[in-house]
Amino acid sequence: MEGWRLAVLLVIIIVFLIVLGIYALVLYMHKRGMISWGSRGPTVVGAGASDTVLYFRDAMTQTLHSLDLKLIKNAADFRFQAASLCGRSDPIGVALSRVDEGNVLVELDLEQFLASPYRGDAVRRSALEPFVLSHHLHAHVPRTPQQSVMHSVMQSPSRQIEASAMTLSPRKRRTITPRPYIFPSVPLITTNTFIILSASAFLDPNTGEPLVLTDGECTGLEWAFIRGESSVDLGDGVSASLNVKYSEAAINVGSSLSNRAVPTTRRVQRHIFRRIMYAIDTGGNSSDASLPWTEYAQPFRLPLGRWCVRVQASTDDQRTTESIARVFTVEATAS
Repeated sequence: MEGWRLAVLLVIIIVFLIVLGIYALVLYMHKRGMISWGSRGPTVVGAGASDTVLYFRDAMTQTLHSLDLKLIKNAADFRFQAASLCGRSDPIGVALSRVDEGNVLVELDLEQFLASPYRGDAVRRSALEPFVLSHHLHAHVPRTPQQSVMHSVMQSPSRQIEASAMTLSPRKRRTITPRPYIFPSVPLITTNTFIILSASAFLDPNTGEPLVLTDGECTGLEWAFIRGESSVDLGDGVSASLNVKYSEAAINVGSSLSNRAVPTTRRVQRHIFRRIMYAIDTGGNSSDASLPWTEYAQPFRLPLGRWCVRVQASTDDQRTTESIARVFTVEATAS
C-alpha cells in the first residue's frame, strides 16, 4: 500500500515537471517572437514560412513588416518598397541587416543577397528572426571642414597633431583609454539634426601621456577638431574659449578654466579611435545586452520621438572599452 502511494506521488511530480517545462518553453518562444497569441491560442510564427516572404523590423520603430521578394525586381526596388512600408519618403540609404551570433548588426549587400540562389533558407528563417531595416543616409551626410582640415593636419610632417598612437616611439606605446562623444550636446533636436559620434584621446606628444583636461575642455576640443574650427566657445557660463591653432599644434586654454592669471598653451596629440559601436532605444531603460549594436560609419538622423543613443568606444584589441549615452527629444523641423 505504501509503495502504491509513492508511485502515484512520483507520477504527479513527473507530470508537474513536464508541464512546467512546456510552460517555460512557451514563455521563452513568446518572448523571442517565435509564437504569437490570438483568439484561438498560440500560433507558431515560423510555421509554413515562405522562402520568398522576407520579414524585417524597422530599426527605429521596431515595427514588423514583410515583403514578397517575388515582386521585387532589384535592390533599388527593394529599397523603395521597404522605405514605403516604414513611412519613409526617401529610399536612398536604406540598408538591410541581420543580427549575428554576437548580437551585432551585419549589413548585407542587397544586390548580392537578392541574386543569391541560396537566399531561401535565410528568408524562411526571417519569420523567426526578422532582419533589421535601417537608414544610413549615405547620400545625405554633409561634408564638414573636418574632412579637409583633418587630412592636412594628419599628413603635414611639420605639425605635431597626429591621429595614430603608432607615431609614438616603442617605449611610449601603451594602452590608451578611448573617450566617446555624442554631438550635439543639447537634448532637444529636430528631425534634420545629424547625430555625430566620435572617440579620441588627447596626449602630450613628448611623453605620450594623456593631458589633464576638464570634461568641458575635452568636449570643446573634440568639437573644434570635428568642425575644423579654429576656436570654440565652451558656454555654460564659462567666458573663456578653447582655441585650436592647427599651424602650431597647440591649445590655448583661457585663464577662467585653468585658474591662472594668464592663458596657458599646451601642445597636443589627438589619438583617434575608429572602433565605435552604437545602439538606439526608445526610453533608455533597455539593458545594453538586449540591444542590437551596429558599427558607426557616418552621421545619422533620428525620427520624431524620444530616443536614447548609446555609444561604446574601444581599442582595436577591445581590451579597453568606454561607454556613454544621451537622450534626445526629436521634434519636427519648422517649415
